[in-house]
Order: sequence, then structure tokens, then C-alpha cells
Amino acid sequence: MKPKTNWGRYAAKKLQDPRFRAAANEQLRVLRIGVEIAKLRQQRGLTQTQLAAMLGTTASAISRIENGANITLKMLGRIADTLRARAEIRLHADRRAS
Repeated sequence: MKPKTNWGRYAAKKLQDPRFRAAANEQLRVLRIGVEIAKLRQQRGLTQTQLAAMLGTTASAISRIENGANITLKMLGRIADTLRARAEIRLHADRRAS
């Protein structure tokens, strides 16, 4: 199906580049982590400021994480513990690997 907008055509063309596609997929993975953290925080009835205080960090750091900034495994574990959640890392075999 051919994209209808200039942006759609541009994005489709960029995604044909394996390096661009890999970078885009990596950023989507990081963003998904942030979205999940935000959902858990909200389910627990916490503000970013409250979660930050519990972690000994700043609300702006929590905001950056929830908006897709890179996060260390150590911080991910601390957030999971604080939110009474389990951090799960899944590794998948690369289908292109031989």
C-alpha cells in the first residue's frame, strides 16, 4: 500500500535503510519502557515528583525516562522495586542470523 502523505513516503523510504530501521526500532524499544513505567506509576497513584523522591532522583529525570531517554538496568531495577513490579528482559534470536 502506497503512503498517501509526503511524510508517509519519506518514512517508508527511510525505513528501507537497514541502519535507519535498526535505530528507529531501538528508539521504539526505549520509548515502550518509558510508557510502561508511566503506566505503572499512574496505576500506583504516584506523580513523577513522588516517584522521584522515593528513588532519590528528580522529577525531570523521571520525565526523561518516561519520554524515551535511555535507562540503565540498575535504574530500571530500582524503579521496578519501587513500583512493586517485575522488570523482565527478553532476548530474541535474530531471524537473519545463520
